[in-house]
This record gives sequence, structure tokens and C-alpha cells, in this order.
Amino acid sequence: FDTGKGARRFLDLIRPDIAVMVRYDVWPHLIWELQQRHVPILLANATMRRQTKRLLPMARSFHRYIYNAIDDILTVAESDMETFKKFRLSHPSISVVGDTRYDQVCIRSAEARKRHLVPPSITAGKNVIVVGSSWPEDEAVVIPAFLRIQASMENVLLIVVPHEPSVEHLEELERELEGRTSFIRFSALNAYNGERVIIVDSVGILLILYAYAHIAYVGGSFRQGIHNVLEAAVYGIPVLFGPRHRNSHEPLMLVEGGGAFVINDSQELYRTLENLLTDELARTITGKRAERFVQSHVGATDRFLKHLERYLHTGSDHAETIPR
Repeated sequence: FDTGKGARRFLDLIRPDIAVMVRYDVWPHLIWELQQRHVPILLANATMRRQTKRLLPMARSFHRYIYNAIDDILTVAESDMETFKKFRLSHPSISVVGDTRYDQVCIRSAEARKRHLVPPSITAGKNVIVVGSSWPEDEAVVIPAFLRIQASMENVLLIVVPHEPSVEHLEELERELEGRTSFIRFSALNAYNGERVIIVDSVGILLILYAYAHIAYVGGSFRQGIHNVLEAAVYGIPVLFGPRHRNSHEPLMLVEGGGAFVINDSQELYRTLENLLTDELARTITGKRAERFVQSHVGATDRFLKHLERYLHTGSDHAETIPR
């Protein structure tokens, strides 16, 4: 919890020369205590929606006071920088650096490609659709569309990766599929016998599974908000998602760049899947656009480190002024 006492105890223990906060993690008591100790503060991957409630009259002055205590605000995009400027800040430097998540996903996907979780015999000759971080609301759209697809295409495999693979969720998903198609759990894959659907009952392997996909659907976008689209796009495949995707920059930019499609219902998903599965050229072009989108945003880590180095070079000077 962000309390004055907690912040003091934490800083007495850590004794930092510089503090880096990320995206939304701005803790007032911690910031004020860092300021008292003359510790430079950077806010990395900073993002701020144009319609943020932090700009409302009752909240603006409070947040202006907090942000003015930060030395460097490094935003994800130009629009974020412009929104921060609306606070009329007097102290921090505000600049566009980009989002280090693009660099991270490229590094992690390169490592993921080296791992072989699904035997080649299972995916050979098949068009694989991976549904990542799905909720029941996503599955209610995906399953009917897939059942129609499989009726006319023999070589299609669906891999469903629930966001929360609880016993209840997995059993509910199996009840939906029972009698309509064949399925198997990922944990029983050694007994695979041509099932059309693989239900993943493990966590932490979605990025690896996207590597097998020809098309990806990213979940959360028929519920509270979309999950990470970069983990799919980095593999150069078309990315599909539902209407609730405005909680982050990436889905919007991915659609604008031609690497993704917004799906509003099961019928639209069926048509989109059918087009992409039967038109290899269209699928390839869309996938390349998705990959190009990710690659075009790589480099934020180096830009961030250049900002950080300015403070590291003067770290000893700051350290001398910090009460011990």
C-alpha cells in the first residue's frame, strides 16, 4: 500500500539513487518521499488517454502536483505527450520515447520459437487458429464460427487458451463442444488422435503457442477489454479481436496498419476466418503488415536507456544529498 510510513521504510531499505516508474504505477507517497530525498524519478512507457478523468477539475490540481515531482516523463506516443501537457506541468521534461514492450515481445518470441510444445505431427498440413486469453464471452463468438468452418474444411485446428483455466471454465468449455466436435486437453496431448480442438489447461505458454498459429484471435475484447495483441502480431499472422479494444493503443494502430480485423459477432468472425483461410495471399499480406507494425516500433528500450544514463552519470552527486 502507498503510505508515507511504508514509503519511508521501503526507501530506507533500498536506498535508491534513481527511481523508475512504469506506465500507470504512480504512487503519491512514494513520489513525495523520493522528492524529499532528491532522488531523480522517471516515468517510463507513460500513457494518458485523451478523455482521462485525471483532467477533471477536482482531480487536475492533485495530479499536476504529483507529475511535477517527476523529472522525466517518457511517453509511448505523441498523443500521450499532448495529454500530459494539458496538466500545464512546470518541472518535468516530457518526450516521446515509445513503448519498451515492443522490444520485449521480440526478444521473448525469439526464445519462444525455440521451444516445441506441440509435436509437429499434430500441426502438419493444418491451418491453426489460436484463441488467446479467452473468456466465455469470447468463446461464445469463436466456437459457433469455428464449427461452421470445420464443417467445410478438414485441415483446421483450433487451440483455445483460456485466460483463467479454472476447472469450472474448462468444464464449461467442454460442455459447449460436447457432441459438436472432437476435443482434447493440452495436458493429454500425448494421446492426441486427430481432435479438432485443443483446450489449453496450462498457464504461461500463450506466447509459445502463438508461434504455431496461422491466424490469432485475442480475447478480452467481448468483455472488459482486450489483452496483449503484440504477442500474436510479432509472429506475422493476422490478428482478430472484438469491439472492446480501445483500452490500449496497439489494437487501434494494428487495425489502421492493415494487420488486424475487428469482429463484432460470430457471423462476421466466420466470414473473416473463411476469407483468410481460403485466400493465402490475403492472409500473408495481413500477417506481414502485423509483423511490420511491431518491428516499426522497436527501439524504445535504447531511447529509454539514453535518458536513464543521464541520471546514472550524476547518480553519485544525487546520492550525496540523500538522507541516510
